[in-house]
Amino acid sequence: MHYRPDVDGLRAVAVLSVIFYHAGIVVFSGGFIGVDVFFVLSGYLITSLMLKDMSAGRFSLLHFYERRARRILPALIVVALVCLPFAWVLMVPAQFVDFSQSLVAVATFSSNILFLLESGYFEGSAELKPLLHTWSLAVEEQFYLLFPLLLMALWRFGRSRVVQVLITILLLSLAWSEWGWRHLPDANFYLLPSRAWELLAGSLCAFVLQGGPARARNLPAAAGLGMILLAVFLYDTSTPVPSLYMLLPVGGTCLVILFAGPGTWVAALLSTRALVGIGLISYSAYLWHQPLFVFARLQLWLPPTPAAMLGLSAVSLVLGWISWRYVEQPFRRAGPLLAARPQVFTASALTSALILAVGLVGHFANGFPNRLPAGYEIRQERLAELRAVRHADIRSGVCNFNRKGPHRTLEDFLGHWDCAPEEQGARAPRLIVVGDSHAADISSALTLNGIDHIQITSSACPLLLDKAGLPPNCAAVRTLLDKHLRADDWVILANQFQRDEATQSYIRNVMQEWAPRSAKTLLLAPRFEFPRFENAFLMQGPERLHNLPPETTVWQDFTEAVATLDVPKTMRVIDTVSLLCSDLAHCTAVKDGQLMYVDSHHFSGQAARQVGAGLAQHLQAEGW
Repeated sequence: MHYRPDVDGLRAVAVLSVIFYHAGIVVFSGGFIGVDVFFVLSGYLITSLMLKDMSAGRFSLLHFYERRARRILPALIVVALVCLPFAWVLMVPAQFVDFSQSLVAVATFSSNILFLLESGYFEGSAELKPLLHTWSLAVEEQFYLLFPLLLMALWRFGRSRVVQVLITILLLSLAWSEWGWRHLPDANFYLLPSRAWELLAGSLCAFVLQGGPARARNLPAAAGLGMILLAVFLYDTSTPVPSLYMLLPVGGTCLVILFAGPGTWVAALLSTRALVGIGLISYSAYLWHQPLFVFARLQLWLPPTPAAMLGLSAVSLVLGWISWRYVEQPFRRAGPLLAARPQVFTASALTSALILAVGLVGHFANGFPNRLPAGYEIRQERLAELRAVRHADIRSGVCNFNRKGPHRTLEDFLGHWDCAPEEQGARAPRLIVVGDSHAADISSALTLNGIDHIQITSSACPLLLDKAGLPPNCAAVRTLLDKHLRADDWVILANQFQRDEATQSYIRNVMQEWAPRSAKTLLLAPRFEFPRFENAFLMQGPERLHNLPPETTVWQDFTEAVATLDVPKTMRVIDTVSLLCSDLAHCTAVKDGQLMYVDSHHFSGQAARQVGAGLAQHLQAEGW
């Protein structure tokens, strides 16, 4: 197989997309598809090497796994171990337990399964998991545990039969992913059966080229690169992944592989020195970026501003180069450190066992709570009590679906939902609260102020009814809403707006979608959030919260966007922050000694009462 600098350039495009997406750079709203590009490239490169060896009759399964161990393990183990002291200093026990469990998963290449089990609504923020990104490595290693065996078993039947079987598996996997995002979105995202088609797409490219150079065709190569970039800049968190939508970046990657031959301008662009250099260090850079971002968000000294996150993106590339130069390269080739295959397997087993042991100790030690300052346990109990009260107030599992409470499954929740006031004696028009867990907070705010309403809320659901990739719980709740909503009802909309949703186009679409559906609509602006709330409170107490700056970017973007829009006559936009803080410049997570939040973005009962009182005044002013 000939070295292709353009493939390294494409790796650079993929890793930069992922890094900038995780850094919160809005324009890279679909940067997560960089992982899908990596899967295709991996399938192509690994299969090309396997085909070369199989055609020459020298393929060895032991040699294949030795090469994988040399390629994957050294940098991964170094990053995992470097994370340990930072996790010890910055993480509260519950977070440290999660981190310890992820160490166990890394050592056993089962990260995707662990994070699937932890997935769901508010089962821990993805932004606070240093090793979350290792789920993709687990998917790859699970694939390469099976794929060589499949290829060896089919090889004697001839090339055409192998290709037929691989195409069949690809189509089945693609169909499964399309079914999966609608019915099992979490499993669909993390597990191999839904991702195998992306790796197989790259494998089939290897069969097409069979060790030869790519065809030189400018048009399809340019179309392929354009398809990838379209996905990077147009897709967002609402896009179902994986699904037929991923045909755009996956198909684009295949076109670049097949047609970006020598002499094409795409190959020339991707072969530039800068892109090739980043592509060479892409694996290590990918490993470093997530821990850097997570620990930046956990530390309490400097706010993780967009500028800071952009700077850390550059640091991840620097660390990636250091790791590539001094960790990856020395171990990828036989040398004095690991000259023979038995040494490689022994070292891999011992270091994996070390990571596994450290993770198990952290798990069974409950995150070492004794390392925290005095008073931690009292603050932890206080926070747990406030959260329990909130779950009761928002009618968790009864009126708000979040996989918690008495009715955890969607079917059970829908079967027991009874969150509308009695028809007899109920006033007309009725008030309906719609949205995600932030809307559930608003529902509790109304209840605590004695305002009857219908609650139709479900965690992590968008406000746009026609957003692609609507999870099953959101689609079911929308059906519930259609059943109960009448033309003369009033609707309150509340949601945790994502950065790519606090835009003029998105908010305009929300207004156009909802204004005609009811007599009057109250759209609540996003609230201030405190990403480091839990760590600040548990580590240093409520006094630290007075000096903890909120994250206001989404609120600012939303406010500026609304100011440029023509709000429909039947709609009102209410600033949620003004209901909570009389002085926006000094809005904190604690007020008069009372916690106003129970985590980074959910209201405590104290805050809900205050917000509800303000909403009551707005309702009265509107003629409710």
